[in-house]
Amino acid sequence: MGIFKNRERQPMGDMTIIAETVHARTPQREILRGAHATIEQGEYVAIKGPSGSGKTLFANHLAGMDAPKGIDFSGSRVYYKANGDLLDPRVNVRQRYIGYVGQKATLDGQHTVADSIWLPTRLKGLRPDQSLMQEVTNRLGIADRMDEKVGRLSGGEQQRVAIARAFAFGPNVVILDEPTSALDQHLKHETNEMLGTLADLGKTIIAVTHEETTASRIINLVDGQVASDLHYPLAS
Repeated sequence: MGIFKNRERQPMGDMTIIAETVHARTPQREILRGAHATIEQGEYVAIKGPSGSGKTLFANHLAGMDAPKGIDFSGSRVYYKANGDLLDPRVNVRQRYIGYVGQKATLDGQHTVADSIWLPTRLKGLRPDQSLMQEVTNRLGIADRMDEKVGRLSGGEQQRVAIARAFAFGPNVVILDEPTSALDQHLKHETNEMLGTLADLGKTIIAVTHEETTASRIINLVDGQVASDLHYPLAS
């Protein structure tokens, strides 16, 4: 592991994501039309809406991801605050403070679970958060599978590994793009329940989903706009 140069992240503390207005368009149509949200540290937010409503584009823009080819975000205003102060726009928020999970786990079946979780963080030059990962892997039920080859795991277990990987460097925010879409109904429910327990760790979780959710806040997008932004009390 000598090729990796671990470094400490600049301390962030609490991070707030502020999307005053998000526009996204192609030459053919407008996808997002002023979508907006302010998301505080520790919230568990589900972004829902019909197909084509712009859910994934909105979540990805909140994460500071580059625009997909052919998408124009001109006029959009998204920025970040750390402990109430505006974050320097030169800071790569996506790289250093936001974890991401796609719709399908993209893992090398020949790697062990441990390597699959840790390698991307080390390649970024970031220091893995060992204590956090112990808690995350316990909650995901894979703590005793760390030495197994990923190719021997079920689809649901591989998706848990992908989720754990997103937490590996101790991000402030984890964004999940329909993380249960490739799973059967039983695993959808099980994974959703586990996401609820991960939200208890004080991380901001933003999940794009069509499924039932235990999220404490649900943002519904319709025709590229926020149709409703509903907060639900957490279960005691």
